[in-house]
Amino acid sequence: GHIDPVRCVAVVGGYVVSGSDDATVRCIDLHTGAERWAYMGHRCPVRSVAACGRRVISGSRLEHRGDVRCVDVLTGEEQWAYAGFNYTLRSVAVCDNCVISGSSDHKNHGDVRCLGVSTGAQQWVHERRPYTVMSAALSGGFMVIGSDDCTVRCCDARTGAELWIYGGHTDTVNSVALN
Repeated sequence: GHIDPVRCVAVVGGYVVSGSDDATVRCIDLHTGAERWAYMGHRCPVRSVAACGRRVISGSRLEHRGDVRCVDVLTGEEQWAYAGFNYTLRSVAVCDNCVISGSSDHKNHGDVRCLGVSTGAQQWVHERRPYTVMSAALSGGFMVIGSDDCTVRCCDARTGAELWIYGGHTDTVNSVALN
């Protein structure tokens, strides 16, 4: 298993996928607890995992940069890798044909990117937002972002256009979810 702290988990089908500070992603059978595979393609701690269909998406923190990788849930084989970040990656989410990543730089400016789920090609990017993206979730064409400016934002997942902002929290929004 992992040799350093586990930072994130996701469930897909009959599998639990986990990411760790040991820079690995591991797939465990939900019913037996047996490890199916270990992916070792990241060079730095894995901060976020998400899963949809046969794809497992993982994001790691690489100093002030990040990378996103896609592996097959059944085999653990890498499908694609994206390393075009200038910021520390904090969150990934996946749904339908879209992978969303959220990140931040050392001055608390964030960016949100949409990558194609099949190829990892960048679809759009919104850079230098005045907040750190802590968490992102996707469902039904909507993207929800939790951030360090105490807000939740809802955006169009196809374009990244902001639809609304909720500002009623008094502290950082570290986690968001949709279903």
